[in-house]
Amino acid sequence: MEFALLLAGAILGAVSSWYIQHVYFAKASSEQEVLFKKLSIEVRNAILEDQRQNLSIVELNEVIMAKALAGQQRRAFAYVMCPKCGSENLEKSAIVWTVYDPDGTKKQPGHLVKCKNCNWVEGDHEEHETKSTEPQRDEA
Repeated sequence: MEFALLLAGAILGAVSSWYIQHVYFAKASSEQEVLFKKLSIEVRNAILEDQRQNLSIVELNEVIMAKALAGQQRRAFAYVMCPKCGSENLEKSAIVWTVYDPDGTKKQPGHLVKCKNCNWVEGDHEEHETKSTEPQRDEA
């Protein structure tokens, strides 16, 4: 009799443990599926390609920005998708920046990229040298 109760308790414990685990796993799977469906295929692939176990918000943003930029270029024209909304509907234009230097204003070529979906904007310009206005001192 005692052995039958022990066996029934073990079976009941195993079945109830399996059921609880199954319910929580199904709930977690459905939540992950909803979250996964919110991400574009490019973002999903970028996350899956990253080898880290956990990503902070900053690290996730870096992963997405790396994919949003074509290659290693950091110029505005290098964007292939919007880092804010993921859209590929970008408007790219060449512009002329006005750079204010101590020697006067200079015109610098630059680029501007704008997302037509969310109005995100990024611009860049060529590097330029700024001359110091302070007199040079001879240290003797």
